[in-house]
Amino acid sequence: MSFISQKRFYRSIVVISVSMLFIYNLALTVFKLQTNDIVFMDFHARWQESAYLCKGLNPYKVNDLNSIDSIGIINPQMITVPWAWLIGMLINPGFLPYGIAKIIGVIIYIGTYLITSAVLANYWLNNIVNNRKKDLLWVIFPGFLLGAQIYWWWSIICGNQGAIIACIIIICLCLYKKHPIISGLLMTVAMVKTQLTAIFYVLLLLQKEYKLIFTSIISGLVSFLSVSLITKSTFVELLLQTFQSGSKLDGVFYGLFDVMKFFNAPIVLILFADIVCGLLYVLLYWKVFNNKNCTNIFVLFSGVAIASTFWFYKQPHDNIILAIPCIAYLYIAYVTDKRRDYFKCIINIFILVGAFYIQGAVQIIFRFFKCSIQPEMATSIGKTIYCICLIICGFSILKFKESFALTNIKH
Repeated sequence: MSFISQKRFYRSIVVISVSMLFIYNLALTVFKLQTNDIVFMDFHARWQESAYLCKGLNPYKVNDLNSIDSIGIINPQMITVPWAWLIGMLINPGFLPYGIAKIIGVIIYIGTYLITSAVLANYWLNNIVNNRKKDLLWVIFPGFLLGAQIYWWWSIICGNQGAIIACIIIICLCLYKKHPIISGLLMTVAMVKTQLTAIFYVLLLLQKEYKLIFTSIISGLVSFLSVSLITKSTFVELLLQTFQSGSKLDGVFYGLFDVMKFFNAPIVLILFADIVCGLLYVLLYWKVFNNKNCTNIFVLFSGVAIASTFWFYKQPHDNIILAIPCIAYLYIAYVTDKRRDYFKCIINIFILVGAFYIQGAVQIIFRFFKCSIQPEMATSIGKTIYCICLIICGFSILKFKESFALTNIKH
């Protein structure tokens, strides 16, 4: 078999693997949609926030006495950050009846995915592939890999914003060098999931993207000020209500040190430890990256994307952001000439999208050895082990010479 034939063969293995993941997740979503009763649960809560804001009410202050029957009472643990109540209307239009808003919501979810796939395809065409006809599959496969994330389609079922925010961040990465103001506005929208997006500003600051950051901060403050004026609540009051709600979430994974909560450690201490470790990981990753003179955006932002999944509390849907390091590995598989590197890329991609299965495997091991451990603690340990796997996956990207020697194929 010639060198060219071997390269095509191993590339085909990568393509088939990604296709299988995509088809499997799509089939799983259809099955869950028919058997689960939490369809659009998160979307409904976001819609309620926007709807009450349209009525001039603070969602945190809605109770049995002042609630509106057509909107209902929101579970305090479901309420998101206040600056997202206004911006969130772009995704969850509270000014419309819920039935219509839900239909528009589905269209927005699917439309965002298609737009992101198109932006990714355009980025690969202009920056990576050198033969449009022969490598057409590789142009569309970053979008496939985004849809192959285990929680992407599940996010649509729940109406969770994790899928849309991951898409918005990826679009920003593809545009921020040429269109920093547009990217800044998009990052403001992405801040509706602050626990996922905020850490990206650290890397953007290190990259000296001041115009993007300034645009995002100003537009975010405008949204926050508008919410404060509409609800007749002060900034401090809104922030305190947010922190009180965010520190009492049931069933939430509190990052890398989540296990500490089973030893009665304060949630504030756990989150502080998470933040410190997350920031150190981003700084260390950036330092190694910067020393190797790399310019590929997916390799650059893989570290911060991984850190965003363990540096604060998170929901399972927040793992969708791991599409960024997955695309980095897809890029490495495209440019490498080494057979073993193809398989390393496939293995790492499966690890990155395999949160649900790795966590489940840990619980099965505990049951097999009949360990006397709480089910909740077993779940927490499983998620922590997965976070450690992610950290290793991130640094593994930096070990591939192809990440740096062939940063962009097209010159």
